[in-house]
Amino acid sequence: SIEPPSFDLARNKKYGYLYGIKVNNIAGIMTSRGCPYECTFCTFRRVRYRERSVGQVIEEIKKRRKEGADYLIFYDDNFLMREQRAREIMNEIIKNKIPLKIALQARVDFVNQDLLKKLKEAGVIIMIFGLESVNQDVLDFYKKKATVANAEKAVSLAHQFGLITFGTLIIGAPMETARHFEADRKFFKKTPLDLVSIHILDYVCGSTLWEEASRKKLIDKSEIHVAADRRVSHYTTEELAGIRNELIKSF
Repeated sequence: SIEPPSFDLARNKKYGYLYGIKVNNIAGIMTSRGCPYECTFCTFRRVRYRERSVGQVIEEIKKRRKEGADYLIFYDDNFLMREQRAREIMNEIIKNKIPLKIALQARVDFVNQDLLKKLKEAGVIIMIFGLESVNQDVLDFYKKKATVANAEKAVSLAHQFGLITFGTLIIGAPMETARHFEADRKFFKKTPLDLVSIHILDYVCGSTLWEEASRKKLIDKSEIHVAADRRVSHYTTEELAGIRNELIKSF
């Protein structure tokens, strides 16, 4: 196996950010790659999912801690893809008494009470949920294969375990109107979401959305990265930026 990069070579360990939040002595790890899902906005759809061994992952985590990391973020797109494997990694962290504060990304439909208990015990302090939308028609358009109910349950359960909940949203889908953005505001009030990050939908070359928009001649094939605008949305990019700002303020 390839030796992972050495965190102790970093000149300034106090330089580190987690979604714009400054965190000292933070290191990252990737324990798996690929995704079996086919979200239409993603360029990594249908990429074969593969995993590193649990033993190899734990050795790297030990190395990161020894080199001075206090915080660790799992960059896996689907760390909870196989619950048993996720539990094995957490059990090893607990067994080896590795004192790290951990952040990880998760799909809302992979979360359950017993798993959250294990994550909490191992040192997980923040769950980053790819909500994408809290409107079912938009989720279906993205082929997310998750429901708004999944999102509500995941955020609430994580909160019950004292975990910081971070939700990421995308705005600018073709069907989105003021009604959808009002649903976003209601979700903010209804659920104990601690942090939110809102992005304007991107049509990126290689994604299903880009391919369909290009085929319909809504965007030109020379435009390999397009932020949602009037050609594919009810709003201009500038209007969506304003809506994003208003949603963040309401949050």
